[in-house]
Amino acid sequence: MAGLWSVPGLGPKTLADLRKKYGPLGRLTQPLIGEWLERDDLLPYADEHIPRSCTLGELGDQLLAAAKRFKMQIAWRGEAGYPARLAETADAPPLLFYWGPGNDGPPRRRVAMVGTRQPVSINLGEVKAVVKLVAEHGVGVVSGAAMGIDTLAHREAMKGKRGETWAFVGSSLDQLDPPQRQLWDDLKAKGVTFWSELPPGVRAERKTFPRRNRLISGCADAVVVLRAGPGSGCKHTVKYSLDQGRPVLAMPGGFRDSIYCNQLIAIGAGVVLDGRDVLRAVGVSGFVSQQPPPDEKPRVPLTSLSADAQTALRRIDRTGKCFDQLLVELDVAPGRLLSALGELIETGYVHEHAGRRYERVE
Repeated sequence: MAGLWSVPGLGPKTLADLRKKYGPLGRLTQPLIGEWLERDDLLPYADEHIPRSCTLGELGDQLLAAAKRFKMQIAWRGEAGYPARLAETADAPPLLFYWGPGNDGPPRRRVAMVGTRQPVSINLGEVKAVVKLVAEHGVGVVSGAAMGIDTLAHREAMKGKRGETWAFVGSSLDQLDPPQRQLWDDLKAKGVTFWSELPPGVRAERKTFPRRNRLISGCADAVVVLRAGPGSGCKHTVKYSLDQGRPVLAMPGGFRDSIYCNQLIAIGAGVVLDGRDVLRAVGVSGFVSQQPPPDEKPRVPLTSLSADAQTALRRIDRTGKCFDQLLVELDVAPGRLLSALGELIETGYVHEHAGRRYERVE
């Protein structure tokens, strides 16, 4: 697998095609690449970049040696060190190179926080407050290590004792640009992890950044666009997050760097007014206690709820359901459903997340 992954232009889709054609890819480790290329049309770029007298096994050994030389660790899909949420996605890479602790630690929720490279400085205080609160509650912050909002998110996340941040870059780790290298140098002692799907020696190109955005959204439980203008690359992250079934939230604003955020909200993205909205979206609010405080009455018996509320509750579980989905499943008027949900929220049986998503509280 390592040998195949070192072939320029070969990605998860081509690997899947190769599996269909050849079965387990371990069988491909012995043939000379020149012989293989002559009978296979699935590797259009291989002939230009690979010595034809080399075997795939030798190519894999070269890749592993290069990773070791640059002190990169490797997380293989299917093993514990690989980000679990990312592994669930359709086009997750078979391996990731990383610097730092990686996925070594207790499970935690993670939020992708992305935005423009050129934010308006006057409104960054609100953005910093959102990141800080999320990180203080033990939620990991994922971004792309770019200048602007990405770098701000990484730095703010690591200021607290419970902070964790993952940076996915658009080059191999040995080819970081100077600002990314500075970010790594500043935060490596605090526990930042830098990830890349690209093997050693691959420089960043325009096409590598949109592709890496699927990794940012893929390993997160939700995606938050903090500041983004009309031409922002965040659009790629949002597209991937929707394909992957990740909730999308956005922070509204009155400057040009918020235009795309406002557009997202207008078409249904969750609204982020402060960090609590992000925490609620991933079910780690810390503001809704599972046990009633001493001065609060226990919630009312289930049998005392209205028939509509009881019916709605039977359709809601711990994974959560959105309002439109419930509307279809229950086949009731929107007003009746809103009333039932309000009753369930008021009595403590259901918690409402951003974007009108409802989760059962056990």
